Amino acid sequence: MSGIDHEWDQTEVNEEGRAQRVADKIADGSYDAEVVDVSMFESAGGDRYCAWWFRVSGGVCDGAEVQRFGGVNSQTIQWHKQDFLRVLGRSPAAADVYDEERNQMPAATKAECMGVRVRIIKRTRTVKGKTYEDVYIDHRLGGTARVQEPIGTRERRPEQPPESPMPEDRDAPSASYIEEDIPF
Repeated sequence: MSGIDHEWDQTEVNEEGRAQRVADKIADGSYDAEVVDVSMFESAGGDRYCAWWFRVSGGVCDGAEVQRFGGVNSQTIQWHKQDFLRVLGRSPAAADVYDEERNQMPAATKAECMGVRVRIIKRTRTVKGKTYEDVYIDHRLGGTARVQEPIGTRERRPEQPPESPMPEDRDAPSASYIEEDIPF
C-alpha cells in the first residue's frame, strides 16, 4: 500500500465532509516544533475558539503533530494574546486575528505564523476524572522552518539540541478537545 493510500484510509471525515484532524500522542515534556496551522473561528453557538497545530522536529517524536486549542473569552484572552506575542514577536489587534464577516483568521496573519519555529511544552493533567493534554507555546526559536507545505504532510527533521527543562509555573488554560465538546 502506498503512503497516500494509507493516509487516505486513516483520514476520518464527519457528516459535513470536513476531515477530522487528530493530534498525535506524545510524552509530557518540551519540544522544538513549527507552526503548521493556526485558526480562529466562532462556533454555531457563538463561542470563539483559537486552534494552533504544531509539527515536532527532532527526537523520538519527530514529525508528530499536536494541537493547542482553547476558547477565547474574557478569562483566557490574555493567554491567547501571549501566544501571538511569542510566535510573532508582537500582539496583533483583534481585527488582525479574527475577521467576523468570514468567521476566520485573516490570511496575512495566518501566513505570518506558518512555519515559525517555537519551543512547545506538552503537559497532561486530570480534572474530575477527565484527562486533558495541554500544549503551551514557551518561546520562539527564531526564523521559519521552511516554505509552507500542505497541512497533513509529515517529513522527518534533523536532530535538534537537547530539550530544556519544563517550567513549573505553566498554569495558562489550554485544552485538547473532543468534537462533541464543541457545540457546532
